[in-house]
Amino acid sequence: MKKIDAVLARRSASDKKLAEISKIEKRIFITNDEDFTDYSKEDIFSVIWLRIAQNDPAALQRAFEKLLRVVSDFEGKLIVLHSNSWDALQLGDYVELS
Repeated sequence: MKKIDAVLARRSASDKKLAEISKIEKRIFITNDEDFTDYSKEDIFSVIWLRIAQNDPAALQRAFEKLLRVVSDFEGKLIVLHSNSWDALQLGDYVELS
């Protein structure tokens, strides 16, 4: 319905392989793994780091809908997604956020 092209990665895939797929296919990598906040734009296309409880799908959907209404260019960005807000940073510029 939303015309979003999503791919679910295998659990066995390495971080390096996931980043490579993101870069080659120009896909936004969505994760709750902080390890991906250290990647640069040379290594990965874009990252959305989820800071929302994974057991709350309604909150995830609301947060994504708000984000997608405002942000359209994700290339080279690290988006730290919270329930009611987000921080948009350049990949490689991540600093500890409270």
